[in-house]
Amino acid sequence: FYELCLVQDLRVRATHVCGRLNTRADALSRRPREHSYSLPSSLFSLLCDHFSILPYVDLFASRINNKLPVYFSEGPDPFASEFDAFIRPWPDSVYAFPPINMVDKFLSRFLLLNVNYGLLVCPYWPSQPYFSALLDLLIDDPVLISASVVVDAYLLPRSVSEFLVCVISSSSVLRKEFLQRLQPVSCEASTLGPSVLTYEAGSSLSIGVLHGRLISAHCL
Repeated sequence: FYELCLVQDLRVRATHVCGRLNTRADALSRRPREHSYSLPSSLFSLLCDHFSILPYVDLFASRINNKLPVYFSEGPDPFASEFDAFIRPWPDSVYAFPPINMVDKFLSRFLLLNVNYGLLVCPYWPSQPYFSALLDLLIDDPVLISASVVVDAYLLPRSVSEFLVCVISSSSVLRKEFLQRLQPVSCEASTLGPSVLTYEAGSSLSIGVLHGRLISAHCL
C-alpha cells in the first residue's frame, strides 16, 4: 500500500468517524449476538436489593448490556476489564447471566475457583443435568422470573419460559446454614414437582427437594 501511494503520488490521512455515523464499518459490532440477552438494569438493581448483594464483576456482558462497571466480555471490547470469563481468574463475588448452553460449565468453574458469592441467572430447567448441582450451591431462596422480562428475549430458545435468579456459594458452611433453614418434606412430597408453572407476583413455588428439604422460589 505504501509503495502504491509513492508511485501514484497519493497522500493518505486518517480521520476518525464516530460509530453512530460509520454505520457500515460498525455494523458487525452492532448486530445482536446469540447472547445479547440480559436483565433490565432496573430488575438487576431490584434483585441486588432483594438479596442484599452487590457483585464485583459481570462475567458475561458487553459495553451494551453490562450491569456493573467491571465486566468481562465475550471478545475484545474497549471498555471491558477482561474478555472470555472462562480463562480469567474471578473475584470473590460475581454476577453471571451465562449463555444457556454454558450454565453447567459456569457452575464447574465457580466451584473450581472456590468463589464465595455468586448471583446467577439461568433457565428453570429441572430436567437438565446441572439442576441438582445448582440446588446444592444455593444459600438463599431463589427468585423466579418470566423470560418475557429479559432484554432481547426473542433470541432465547422457545423452550425457555422462566429463569431462576440464585445466590450461590462454594462455601460448604454457607450452604449448610441455608439447608438447615429449609422445611423438611415427607418421602411422598419429595417425589413431586410442578409440571406447569402458574404463578403470581409475591407468591412462592416449590422447585425442588435437596437432602429431604423443600426449596421454594419467590415470584417477582
